[in-house]
Amino acid sequence: MVRANRTGLLSACLTLLVLQPASGEPSTDTTKPKEAAQPVSVQRPHEPDLSPKELEALWSDLASPQDRPVFLAFKTLTAAPKQAVPFLRERLKPPPPTVEQQQIFKLIAALDNDEFTVRERAAAELEKLGQEALPALRLALQNKPSLEVSRRIEQLMEKLKAPPLTPEQKRALLAVKLLERINTLEAREVLEKLVKESPDLSPAAKEALERLAKLPLAKP
Repeated sequence: MVRANRTGLLSACLTLLVLQPASGEPSTDTTKPKEAAQPVSVQRPHEPDLSPKELEALWSDLASPQDRPVFLAFKTLTAAPKQAVPFLRERLKPPPPTVEQQQIFKLIAALDNDEFTVRERAAAELEKLGQEALPALRLALQNKPSLEVSRRIEQLMEKLKAPPLTPEQKRALLAVKLLERINTLEAREVLEKLVKESPDLSPAAKEALERLAKLPLAKP
């Protein structure tokens, strides 16, 4: 598991899922290290007209264990930004926090409490939660807390072990890369929303926006 990158496991795994330049195919083979592809400004031909059923099928293909369906779905959605971006905005929308998640956020806030015993108790409770607390910890670290809180969060993340990515998590990372490749104003707005609201995708979305900051917007 990658630990060097403090933005978290999902962001680190993005380098394994990132697409090759336009002529290549995305690979699900994680046995070979790959260099992250540089963002490119896409020149799109005539935009296809995709039905809701076709969009759902393409979304399913992005989670395929086979390279070919993933590549074709990515390519098709990239060519249809006016339909793909609203569709991805809905699919990547984080669900409302559950009671358990709200409790996790309260525990993270308690890491900055004035009383040492409260901070220690919160850290212990977060460690007991294990993997369930990881996304919220990543998001909290992304929001640049105080040095003390950052130190405690980093220590907790070092102790907690994240499981391998699921097909759905890999698909979500590919969707972030897809928005980066589309590179329209609307796509960037979705990425900015993910940075603020999605514990799982915030690091990957932030890195995508940093790369896009060096490029002009793609032509719609």
